[in-house]
Amino acid sequence: MRSIIKAIAAILKAMPRLVLERAQIAGRWIQRLVAVPAPVEPEAPEPPTARDTADEEHLAAIRTAAAHIAAGQLPPSRAVDKLTEMDFEWLAAISRPMLCKIVGAPDADLLAHIRGNRPLRGVLARDHNAVNEYRAAMRRKRREDELNNELEFVPA
Repeated sequence: MRSIIKAIAAILKAMPRLVLERAQIAGRWIQRLVAVPAPVEPEAPEPPTARDTADEEHLAAIRTAAAHIAAGQLPPSRAVDKLTEMDFEWLAAISRPMLCKIVGAPDADLLAHIRGNRPLRGVLARDHNAVNEYRAAMRRKRREDELNNELEFVPA
């Protein structure tokens, strides 16, 4: 009888280990069935490069100058320092509605327009030839308007 009691005691002593092993096996089996992927950590944004920073500053300077010119004011010197001669010619040539479109355009669209990749609708291209042609067309239009005004007010 003692041997039977010792055997039962040995079984009870091994029982927690057996239960733990079987629970681990069942857990691994369930994990294989569900197969949850590991959580993905979001990628850290890349630090802005010097070119991106220069582009942002250039776009901000163009927007500031365009807003001031549209309002009939001189642009601030901090914006003027970052603009090229072509920027001045372009901004000085275009009309107020075009200036307003430049001020309100998204960064990507304005940058694509400046680089000549994708034009902004209703805005003169930032190109030396386009600016010269636009200026010549505006001079012709002003002369025609002046001539029409003179002809309307001829005393009879």
